[in-house]
Amino acid sequence: NIPDVMMDPGDDGTDLFVGADLLHQYQETWEDIHRQTMSQSASAITTAEKITTLHTWLNRQNTLITTLTNSLEEIPRLAGVLDSCVGVVRETGLNISSLIVELDKLEADCDKLHTERLKSVHRFHLNSYREERLRELNQRKLLMEKSHQESLKVKALKECMAMTERQSTFGEWLAEEMEDYKRTG
Repeated sequence: NIPDVMMDPGDDGTDLFVGADLLHQYQETWEDIHRQTMSQSASAITTAEKITTLHTWLNRQNTLITTLTNSLEEIPRLAGVLDSCVGVVRETGLNISSLIVELDKLEADCDKLHTERLKSVHRFHLNSYREERLRELNQRKLLMEKSHQESLKVKALKECMAMTERQSTFGEWLAEEMEDYKRTG
């Protein structure tokens, strides 16, 4: 907050420091956006680690399926083991289906995260644009005030010169009248 001593409302009662308050507000908003971005970045790292873990697990599952397929090629010799292997294959298929569902959820979460990041970047650029426009507006306002002050000074100087000229003219006229009065009575 600006101390009351520094507050100097304009002729129309407007607060001349409202731009500083607005800039402060934009800076706080930018800090919030930055914090959110850092949080979302940490979430993205966690999501990437989960995807890597799932990928490793899927590779293991894929290796198991390959092993099962090789074992099934020996059907004449492994007819008794076949029933148990079919059960494992079914369970693995269900696991893969559930993994696909989970991967779809992760992909949706990644899309949301990406969208939020884009929104944050756009908000940041919008706030930067607004701040720049506000600075330009304040600069133009200062230039206009300076120009107005200069024109007021020039006007006052012209009025002063006109008053001096009038006073000089009236002084000469009065002197002539006095001289005339002294001569003629």
